[in-house]
Amino acid sequence: MPKVYHFELDNEDIYEVIAMNFRDACLTLEENHPEIRIHDIRSIAEHLNPTPGVDTIH
Repeated sequence: MPKVYHFELDNEDIYEVIAMNFRDACLTLEENHPEIRIHDIRSIAEHLNPTPGVDTIH
């Protein structure tokens, strides 16, 4: 199941990537935004998607 990854940069921009795993998220970010360098990334947050039939979305 895909996950949402938020890449926060030093300039406080946040890029959202939907990917199957961390490696896929990094490769997708690199492919879509080749201008971003690894030293520009301040933090990366992984968010799980709700499980259908189990989690309630408000």
